[in-house]
Amino acid sequence: MNPNPVTSEWTDDPEELDLDSEYWSDPESPARTMAAAYGLANPTPILCSTRQSGNCMYLIESQSKYYLWNQIESDVWHIESPTIKNEILRTIGTQGVSGLQVKRLNRVTRA
Repeated sequence: MNPNPVTSEWTDDPEELDLDSEYWSDPESPARTMAAAYGLANPTPILCSTRQSGNCMYLIESQSKYYLWNQIESDVWHIESPTIKNEILRTIGTQGVSGLQVKRLNRVTRA
């Protein structure tokens, strides 16, 4: 089974992930603001929902753990199962995010 979930709803296109912009590196960007709010170190985008999907989500990795970031609701969900990247990708590709076991993170208190 191909673990690549790049479907009409998800993409790993670097342009769509904003990899060439400051979106993931500028400390004032929405991505870095989210990371600081939830205590995620150096988040790396893996996938994002496509414009056609009607969603605004990212699958990100931080310190060998995986998360879903819903930009519209400003929520971050830790993926508790599966925990291996290829299994997460396979699950998203076959069942969508509803096939993942997730837990909503609480924002951390800034010092």
